[in-house]
Amino acid sequence: MIFEDVVRSEQCDKRLGLQLTGDGRVPIRSLLSITHVCSKWRTAVLQRPTFWTRADDHNHEQLQAFTERSRGLPLSLCVSKTAATGLDTVDGLWPRLRRLDLRLSDQNCDAIDLLGILAPQLECLTVVLEGIDRLPDEAWQRFARYHFDAPCSQLKALALSPAAFMRPPYHFPNLTHLYLSFNFTGRRVELKALLSTLPMLEHLHLHALSKENSTVVPFDGVPVKLSRLRTLTCTQSHAQRAFDLLELIEFPVETMVRLQQLTCHRPANVSLPDIIASQEFWNSFSRLEVASEYFDMHAVAEGPRSGLWIQGTYTSNSTPFGWLRWFTEDFFLSLDMEKIEEIHTSAFYEDFAEEFVHSARHLKTLRVVVSDQEDEDWMSSYRFFHIVADFARAPWLELEELESIYIDTWACDGLATLDPGLFIELLENRSRAGFPIRRLHINLDTVRFDQEARNWFKKLLEPAREFVEDFQIFEGRPLCKMEMSHRWQVDEAEAYWGLPSDQRPRYILPFTE
Repeated sequence: MIFEDVVRSEQCDKRLGLQLTGDGRVPIRSLLSITHVCSKWRTAVLQRPTFWTRADDHNHEQLQAFTERSRGLPLSLCVSKTAATGLDTVDGLWPRLRRLDLRLSDQNCDAIDLLGILAPQLECLTVVLEGIDRLPDEAWQRFARYHFDAPCSQLKALALSPAAFMRPPYHFPNLTHLYLSFNFTGRRVELKALLSTLPMLEHLHLHALSKENSTVVPFDGVPVKLSRLRTLTCTQSHAQRAFDLLELIEFPVETMVRLQQLTCHRPANVSLPDIIASQEFWNSFSRLEVASEYFDMHAVAEGPRSGLWIQGTYTSNSTPFGWLRWFTEDFFLSLDMEKIEEIHTSAFYEDFAEEFVHSARHLKTLRVVVSDQEDEDWMSSYRFFHIVADFARAPWLELEELESIYIDTWACDGLATLDPGLFIELLENRSRAGFPIRRLHINLDTVRFDQEARNWFKKLLEPAREFVEDFQIFEGRPLCKMEMSHRWQVDEAEAYWGLPSDQRPRYILPFTE
């Protein structure tokens, strides 16, 4: 029926968003409006109990009506207005409660008593504190007694913001989804002790880890093994705290690891662990994507079933090498570069080029975005071809499997002095050695290059056609656009809640829009 589509569009799907902001109301306007269209529609809607399984506490009579109309089906309840005593009059609510979103503030802090109510079917709990950073220990203990310690606990999804009110001992026998926000300082969470109690965990999201509010280290050298983990996400956190997770947790090779919106004072002050707990995962990558602009960096490494995504920024104004040394002296050295078959970059520094040329022995495809930035971290077209020329006689010839080079040249400076002669010499030398570059595609930006400049550029590179099987120069057709792979949209990770938009996976660096 028509109204079914209307109701579904308002409710979106079976998920509710994490109630981190807003007024805590469940969207039901369309549902209620339909009941006033005509008696036929009202009867039809009332006969569909699935439409009445989501409610909030803003109107107790309405909540009672939803409880009755849902006819025994499991219920989802958002509490943000009233205290626990205000819900005692709702008959049949707690035995059927499957999801509870609890938002506590100074106005309804005594609603914490809801954590001490036995809800045997409770599968998902989200607790958000607004304006208060901790709960009474006894409230947590009451809740833990019912939902963590009980062998029959049905709790599968838990989201806490902030997480600082958690207390050991922990016991989560069936938990598959865990979201913890550390957006307040205070008592630290014993992260290793917590993770050690999650044998069924599949999706872990940690938010706002900092040096002050979380204990990832000290670490005793024995990692926590999460054998069912599918996604590990850390957002808006200190870079070193996020990197420490790679030593703390051992997970399967097919896990997707996203460390996004990380911060540090200087890249030199942070480093990857000397020992990565999930070494099989770390050695599984065949594709590498790196980008850098001023204070920001972006690195993606992907394998057949695995993925690592690191995105961060630094705050110091006196860091001459930016992220360059972190890439060359930390990140690249930690990877098994001999397994890398494709590199996609917009951070083609001299040292960077030398590093992967000497280590990525089985590189097959190179994609380069040439920027028009004048910062020393970037290169112009002029610098790009001279960087390549520096390797024309030796290291580049050692990359015997390199067959394809794609170049997006956005730079307009230096064209008047550009001499691609040595680059063409590289193509010639490789052809004569028996491992030619079979595909060379170059795109000229039509905004920064006028037609005269583009024609001149094509003429300079025309001799390359003799040595390349597939040589093409395009105009205004991006060849190296960085785009987020669909593999990062893991729907199961949000099976119980939709993440806030600023914590969802998205590319935010140049050449990725």
